Amino acid sequence: MLLCGKLSPALIAGNYIIIKPSPFTPYCSIKIVKLTQRFFPPSVVQVASFIKHISKLKVGDGFTDSTFIGPVQNQLQFERVQVHLDEIVKNNYTVLKRGDMSEGLQKGFFIQPTVVDNPPDDSKIVTEEPFGPVVPLLKWSGVDEVLSRVNASDMGLGASVWTADEELGMRIADELDVGSVWFNEHLAIEPTATFGGHKNSGLGRKWGVDGLRGYCNSKTYFAERTK
Repeated sequence: MLLCGKLSPALIAGNYIIIKPSPFTPYCSIKIVKLTQRFFPPSVVQVASFIKHISKLKVGDGFTDSTFIGPVQNQLQFERVQVHLDEIVKNNYTVLKRGDMSEGLQKGFFIQPTVVDNPPDDSKIVTEEPFGPVVPLLKWSGVDEVLSRVNASDMGLGASVWTADEELGMRIADELDVGSVWFNEHLAIEPTATFGGHKNSGLGRKWGVDGLRGYCNSKTYFAERTK
């Protein structure tokens, strides 16, 4: 199963489910549900635990201890997320779950966390980052297929691979056209490791030796040999 936004797809290879908000959103939290392959065919993924988790997320005042998700940062971004939600309704995409919202918040920039089941690859919720609590959950049946779909993105900041098969995970990571790959975790940042993206995710690197080199000037020497 593939959960994706654009910058940072999360791939589950056979024995895990990855639940991550949009591929464009590398800084969102991830929830995983481990599968027992003895009981489930490779193409079947159980998402009940994730849906149960979503149903418990409270949207509300960020100063309230029980609140998990506060408002969207501003009206413009709120309206952008609404465009994605309107597309979901207009095209009758399957919504697995919408989180609960506290009473009296309908007039603010609050949005219920929403899980969308298997929307088309060319849908707005898959190809564009909503920067809001909307998760597209996509199916895939083969490694080559999913790599082709992920690498078709114009973005390439990072990706996560979730699997107990280290060899398979490394094979997938080698073929992902992204700047960083995490295994069975996401966005574990290390200041000594280079961080940056491919394609439209930006130029240059920060952190690590490559990041330090960005603050340096290079000098090239040319000389004609006399002997």
